[in-house]
Amino acid sequence: MWLRLDLAPRDRSLAKVSALIATGQVDQITFHLGRAMDNGLTAAQASEALSLWLSTRAGPTCSPPCP
Repeated sequence: MWLRLDLAPRDRSLAKVSALIATGQVDQITFHLGRAMDNGLTAAQASEALSLWLSTRAGPTCSPPCP
């Protein structure tokens, strides 16, 4: 799976971390986030991805148009 060429390792790692977060498998996030950074994910990108998840998980819900 990790050797397929359709996704860069960084992107594949980001997808893995996102899936772990979305499914609540928080015990594995630290390991896979470290691997994602080894694969080229920057701290700023990881922060942005986590912020996006938090905003959809904990933020207010509204139907467009949202203020």
